[in-house]
Amino acid sequence: MKRKCKKRPQSASLAPILFGMMINILTENPKGLKSNALQLFLIGRGLKSVSSRSHLGFCAANEISKNCNNLLRLMRHMVCGHICRNAQMDHNFDHDKFMHSTCDLLK
Repeated sequence: MKRKCKKRPQSASLAPILFGMMINILTENPKGLKSNALQLFLIGRGLKSVSSRSHLGFCAANEISKNCNNLLRLMRHMVCGHICRNAQMDHNFDHDKFMHSTCDLLK
């Protein structure tokens, strides 16, 4: 007998937290010579361990660009989802206010 998966109720409070975390990562400024979280992530994804040696090497350029494109796609999806959720949650929808806040977000 197969078990049916229960659908989880969508939490309205989780989405803004995730969006806030991603915005903090994107807008974080490097402090002095220290890298920010996004730069550290990209550096980490660009390195690979060489199995027969005891050092790290760089990934091929196309692998690095593929990882960066995946991250960019994730960021775009996250921002579009945030914009759509804000439009759906606003019961007194004002088009001008929505356009202004969206333009401010995308700048």
